[in-house]
Amino acid sequence: MTSTTWSLVQYSTGGDEVRLGFSADGLVRSAPAELAGLDTMTVLRDWSRYKALLTDLDVDALPVVEDATLLAPLTYPNTVLCAGVKAPTRNSWRSRQRTCSRSRPT
Repeated sequence: MTSTTWSLVQYSTGGDEVRLGFSADGLVRSAPAELAGLDTMTVLRDWSRYKALLTDLDVDALPVVEDATLLAPLTYPNTVLCAGVKAPTRNSWRSRQRTCSRSRPT
């Protein structure tokens, strides 16, 4: 087992094929044979199956992918979460309008 901090990533090497890999110390490394052909979503969905392998994995021993282009970490996620600022409600707008109309000189 290694103490290197790593991230699960997806990358390509010039083609359209998405590959699973690991990012550690600024390098992309290819996944071991047990994870070949999988994507990040597959590993996350079946985490209990892959947890032991990932826990014991020596990322530093994996081959470095020199020409890797990092892709989005999740391909086709099931849920997309968005955040935004809450706009004033209609009632608050009307109350401001009434306040303004009362303050006008007659």
